[in-house]
Amino acid sequence: MRIRMTAAALAVSVLLPRFAIGQNIAGSDGLAKLVAAVLQSCPGAAGLNYVGGTADRGEQALRDQLQETAPMSRFLEPARTCQS
Repeated sequence: MRIRMTAAALAVSVLLPRFAIGQNIAGSDGLAKLVAAVLQSCPGAAGLNYVGGTADRGEQALRDQLQETAPMSRFLEPARTCQS
């Protein structure tokens, strides 16, 4: 769990500058506790809200360019995501 938490913290710290304060982040509900713990431990994440939803919701937010990363418990679906 410690390695997973460290990897998640690193990913969030690299990507935080791309999010606006008060922005909601969509993604998998199954990762909600992990993402919440990482956001709480990172001072630069103040004001970010993990709203979860589903992996589909996170994937759609990526497609709509509302966020550049989405915590997901599955791979992207090419039929949905790899469209022009």
